[in-house]
Amino acid sequence: MGRKLQTVNKKTTDTRAAAGSMESLRELFKPHLGLSRPRLSCFLMLVLAVIGQRTVSLVWLSQHPDSAARDSSVFRRFQRFYSGCKLSAKTVGKMILRPAPEPSGGWVLAMDRTN
Repeated sequence: MGRKLQTVNKKTTDTRAAAGSMESLRELFKPHLGLSRPRLSCFLMLVLAVIGQRTVSLVWLSQHPDSAARDSSVFRRFQRFYSGCKLSAKTVGKMILRPAPEPSGGWVLAMDRTN
């Protein structure tokens, strides 16, 4: 019982601490992605979780986000996001490259499929 309570309290504390940064990220990404507020929040939770956990497993990612919701609820939210949200590669690419100055010779794409 005590261990579960500590986990819930830690998640709640993390949620309060991250609320301001999530709002800043929403304002930064909103014009580029054109997602509704809930979808944008879910997208940002996923991005931050992938960076923090270094995995793409939704089971692991659902335990990381700064949310007071149960892990199973976050997991289901991530599943709904993937099944219902369409982001074009072109839109995401433009968003990622926008802050970087364009090289005089243009961009070169390098892909690595290392597992």
